[in-house]
Amino acid sequence: MVMPLTVAAGGCLVLSSTVPQTKPYLAIAAWPAADMRLLLDEVAYVNVWRRHSDAVAAGFDYGDELYGETLQPTGVFDMRRVEVWKRGYGKSRRKDYLKRLAPHVDANKIDSALVAAVLSSCLRQGPWAELIALDDCRFTFSAGFLCGFRRCRSAIPSEAGHRSGRWRSGI
Repeated sequence: MVMPLTVAAGGCLVLSSTVPQTKPYLAIAAWPAADMRLLLDEVAYVNVWRRHSDAVAAGFDYGDELYGETLQPTGVFDMRRVEVWKRGYGKSRRKDYLKRLAPHVDANKIDSALVAAVLSSCLRQGPWAELIALDDCRFTFSAGFLCGFRRCRSAIPSEAGHRSGRWRSGI
């Protein structure tokens, strides 16, 4: 049975008549955008693509950003850059994927249709935010707006900080 693709208020992808009712789709249907992005990062981590067209065949699209490169029709990945990205992901965010998401979905079994559906749902536009715990007392927070599957350059710089027991933020 197939259902139409819609966007959920609490999640990113909701099943509809155009999305197959198979295990990977059912498992991630109500995941928030941050988890969907983490899943796509894992898909990029477990695959070895030499050309940008290889990633497009796997469900990404030209204009999406992968390994820090914007996908282009004649593009070839800089393998040094890919290795740096994979090493950074492997040391940080991959632990979160393996702990929370891997028990539900194996990134090796994600097909191109699911990658395309996830990207088309809520990952190519709108605001994004990321909170990363550095230790028990410190964290980093980043936010911005998506232009396609990449972060837009901010036209308005902003800063936030903690001083004298209070948080401050300004533009």
